[in-house]
Amino acid sequence: MKVGWSFLATLWLGCGGGEQDPIEPVLEEPPAKRAGAVSLANCVVYAIEVAYLNEVDASAPRIVSTTVPAGQRTNISDSFLPAGIVVEFALVLIPPIADGVRYLAVRCIDEADPFTVVIALDS
Repeated sequence: MKVGWSFLATLWLGCGGGEQDPIEPVLEEPPAKRAGAVSLANCVVYAIEVAYLNEVDASAPRIVSTTVPAGQRTNISDSFLPAGIVVEFALVLIPPIADGVRYLAVRCIDEADPFTVVIALDS
């Protein structure tokens, strides 16, 4: 029995059974907001017209309009946008009437890069 208690005491001390400060949790910093440009990769067979209201200069807001040709990737923000800005983009796809109604799917290419999305025909 004496050997059993010695073993438990050694195990208890070896596992940090003594008085210790609590371990502080590791807190990750949220990702820093950063300036960036917005691009669009057009994965459909039609051109896409994109427009947004650029209000970076509040005294001179302007509409930025860009056409993204089929199968290409194009910068649609016209310039770098400041960190933390919220922008709504209007996307227009007008296929020939003979092709019928089309639906688009929009998704991020990389979750770490919220400035880049892919638009493709949804089946």
